[in-house]
Amino acid sequence: MGAEIAPETRIGAGGHGEEASGQSAGRDLQQLVARGFLIPNGEKRGRFYTAAEPVSSIWRQIRAGRPARDDSDPFGSAETRAVS
Repeated sequence: MGAEIAPETRIGAGGHGEEASGQSAGRDLQQLVARGFLIPNGEKRGRFYTAAEPVSSIWRQIRAGRPARDDSDPFGSAETRAVS
């Protein structure tokens, strides 16, 4: 099952998802960094990864093609929602 990861999403130890061995997860992260998809931040147990520019660019293109999100109050009156 695929996962959608926003550019500001942090991936690090203790994350959720399918289980993988520490060795295979480490190898996968190293390859993603080496190929320019992720940027490592921090050292040792505090290390986390953020999206590199190619991934961020794709994410922005996807978001630009989506309709704007309606943040109006679903419990407000019709007049309140129209003003927002």
